[in-house]
Amino acid sequence: MIIINNLSTNTKYLRIKQKLTKGFLINIRNEQDLSLIRAIKINYLTIISVFVGVFFLCMVISFIAIRTFLAQWFDPQYIRQKQQHQVYLLHLKIDSLERVQNQRDIYLNSILSVLNNEKEAQKALTDKQKEESKTDTTINSTQILAQLAELAEEESGFRNDFEEKISNSSSSGKNIVIQEPITSSKIIKPFNNKTNWGIEYTTKPKSEIKSVAAGRVLAINNGTKIIEIVVAHTDGYISIYKGDFKLQVKNNQSLKAGQVLANYDKESSFVFQLWKNHKAVNPENYYK
Repeated sequence: MIIINNLSTNTKYLRIKQKLTKGFLINIRNEQDLSLIRAIKINYLTIISVFVGVFFLCMVISFIAIRTFLAQWFDPQYIRQKQQHQVYLLHLKIDSLERVQNQRDIYLNSILSVLNNEKEAQKALTDKQKEESKTDTTINSTQILAQLAELAEEESGFRNDFEEKISNSSSSGKNIVIQEPITSSKIIKPFNNKTNWGIEYTTKPKSEIKSVAAGRVLAINNGTKIIEIVVAHTDGYISIYKGDFKLQVKNNQSLKAGQVLANYDKESSFVFQLWKNHKAVNPENYYK
């Protein structure tokens, strides 16, 4: 019985093998003389192997395509991931704008505080007087008067130094006449009292930024990318130059009208602002 079963099993395998190896012979002959060019033998096993291989290859290609350039049509998570990425980029942009706005506010407030030094000095005197009266009640009137006189002298010295630094920049009600800070350039963004406090120009390699009028360098703010130059002029005018340029001046330097402040070595943009009595004004109204 065991021998018969083994024989029958082997017979089944042989039949299956014969069916799989059974195939066709394709002869390719010359059309004119019917001479044999090539003979191709094809069996069922070869056909099945080729079909399975092509099937798996199509599956792999389809999987890769769905995960890459066809994801936007077939992947249900693609739209959500793209939206999340856009939201992330938007948050980064908002944070960057907030930092720039805060830095600009701090910088402008520092300039305004310097221009309003008289009020700040008076407030400092008052605060100092209150603090001294609270902390030490034993100070007599003579000592208080001496301290106030000392602070007043410091205030006067600071004010004289400041007035000498900005070259008599107190307001006299006159309108200053200025030249354009850059030539042969186009305006990208014009002045807007609500959204844009200055004029933004295009720059080219070797473009020069020039002082619009005679004055003195009041401050230079060296940022990571943007550099700001603040120049004080007569009659309460202040000009501000912003860009990623190369400095050609130093702090507290006297300037002539048209003197080069900075230059560019690449294409970029440049912002020019004009302030009068702590308020931004349209520079185009003061150009020659």
